[in-house]
Amino acid sequence: KNAILIGQISRLAPVKNAKATLEAAKILENQFPNAHFVFVGDGESRARLGQLAGELGLQNRAHFLGIRADIARLNLAFDCVVLPSFQEGTPVSIIESLGAARPVIASNVGGVSRLISHEKTGFLLEIPDAKNLAKAISRVLNESETAQKCGEAGRESVRKDWSLEANLRRHREIYREVLGEK
Repeated sequence: KNAILIGQISRLAPVKNAKATLEAAKILENQFPNAHFVFVGDGESRARLGQLAGELGLQNRAHFLGIRADIARLNLAFDCVVLPSFQEGTPVSIIESLGAARPVIASNVGGVSRLISHEKTGFLLEIPDAKNLAKAISRVLNESETAQKCGEAGRESVRKDWSLEANLRRHREIYREVLGEK
């Protein structure tokens, strides 16, 4: 059967909480035996996460790709993208995943709620633990119509609010305000 790919694109550091993603993979292994969890990025937690994947019996389902230059292509392969961080600013990885029309599940921290409107353009986790993450992943995988609608709405929001044109417009407005122009 076709593999299900869940991606996490982030630095592999404790603050990004990839540990919760691995623990969610364990919770979901019987429900989705063909699900694979793909980690794109590198960092100080890489060795420990690899060890944890082995301890959880996920060595054949957890894949660590390291730093990649083909994020756009990888995003298109993912069935959903997760970012259960404890702290964020405005993550570019979420903007890129939304722009690829992927359903995104992320912690409601920092600027994430500026990117994701819960159940409209993605799914926000109030508590980014393995149980809540697994529940959200299960929902995305079981409710394909909802996931597709969120993905499409996410792509549209990126076009509207985060495109080059939108950023140029915001910058022009800032300059006009600073210079006192109309």
